[in-house]
Amino acid sequence: MVEHTRPWCASTTGFEAMVRQLGATSHRQHKAMQWPASIVGLRSPHFPLVEPTRRLRIVHDGSLYTLVGRDVKQIGRSAPLFNESALVHIYTRSLADVLVEAVNTKLHDKKVSDLAPLQRLIRVASEKDWALGAVGDGIAPFPGPTASRPVAAPRRLLDMFIGTVGLKAALPLGHALFRWPNLRRTFPHLPVDFGDQQLARLFDQQRNARSHLPLGTPMCDGAEERRVFKRTVLSKLNATFAQYERVATVLEQAYRRELRGGSAELWLKHFPRHNG
Repeated sequence: MVEHTRPWCASTTGFEAMVRQLGATSHRQHKAMQWPASIVGLRSPHFPLVEPTRRLRIVHDGSLYTLVGRDVKQIGRSAPLFNESALVHIYTRSLADVLVEAVNTKLHDKKVSDLAPLQRLIRVASEKDWALGAVGDGIAPFPGPTASRPVAAPRRLLDMFIGTVGLKAALPLGHALFRWPNLRRTFPHLPVDFGDQQLARLFDQQRNARSHLPLGTPMCDGAEERRVFKRTVLSKLNATFAQYERVATVLEQAYRRELRGGSAELWLKHFPRHNG
């Protein structure tokens, strides 16, 4: 699982370089790719329901399984955890994409039901001065406070952003929480850097096999992302690129600090009963 919580997607950095820079977290979810013809519905965004009598042939970690009338999540409860293979899931490709999905998705648990609070948050937050970190954090601070506009803490903005946007904005923090200790309870032999180890092995395998996987190619088209964002988000929020980028720059640092510190406080505050 990779979280790219920056304002825009990594359109100028190669895929492998981006993933290695951000690092990866192991996750207890077992992602799957499945033929659409066998799916009759969704139990969640991750687990499709299949026809009760259909026989499924599933390849998992080098082994072939045949299941009848079961949903794909069952396979991971007893099978090895990606000892020979791995699927790199870029959950957060950018904060812009978080908003594109949250504003436009058909999945009710991840959809922003009322755009007015989000519109107000972007407008008000873009006018504040934020206590950003030093240049060493990779983000230059905005101009200092004035008598009418005191400096606010980025973590407070992240708290409000999650409260306004909902589950899609909170899950990057939830993924960090479910990485440890839940994963270790199920698979106690895993080292802390298991996700990074798997990625390194995956990339090396691709190079040795002379795969066509474009490891040095960026994962997205930045110009296209901006066009989509303008049409599907900014137009609905009556906001500008400048307003969004100012807010997203603050959110980037807040996310980075939370993910680096492994804090579960904000996730548990907003989604205390969600299982990730």
